[in-house]
Amino acid sequence: MSDRTWTPQEVAKHNKPDDCWVIVSGKVYDVTEFLPNHPGGVRLLLNFAGRDATSAFKPFHTPTALTDALPSEKYLGSIDHARVKALKKKRSTPRRKTVTQDAPRVEVEV
Repeated sequence: MSDRTWTPQEVAKHNKPDDCWVIVSGKVYDVTEFLPNHPGGVRLLLNFAGRDATSAFKPFHTPTALTDALPSEKYLGSIDHARVKALKKKRSTPRRKTVTQDAPRVEVEV
């Protein structure tokens, strides 16, 4: 079992058929070798390559499905939850339009 923590950006780099990681319930797994054996097909699993697959995983799998299907060395560690919270907060901050003082003023007659 790995004690390593990963950022979402690090996991996102592993999004190809020959290098496929997924996040499930905050844990990071290398599912590359499992792809051809996935009962739902390769394409379904690749839709979540490099991303959090928890919402798609939980309705169709038992809590131990990954640990039952994968060798223990395929568990790579956990997601850095502090980084995830910071990203969510950053994304939820409204964007503001910047107007410069020296921009020409345009008047339109209606």
